[in-house]
Amino acid sequence: MKKYGQPLDPSDSYEWIEMAKEEFVDGYKYLLAEQVRRNRVIDDIRQIMRTDVKPDVYDKINSLLNKLEGRGDG
Repeated sequence: MKKYGQPLDPSDSYEWIEMAKEEFVDGYKYLLAEQVRRNRVIDDIRQIMRTDVKPDVYDKINSLLNKLEGRGDG
């Protein structure tokens, strides 16, 4: 309503299924972009961990990062 200034009208001549498919594809692209961004942050953290983290803390941080990545060894 806010974006288009009027409610959806099923009797409009829009191709509702095609519009929905396009919206789903856009949403999927947004999810992939966010996944790439998060993976870059995780990679940056892992890089810092290689030189600036004590071994006992390294294991804890590594486990949490594995969980963020969806790895079973987290």
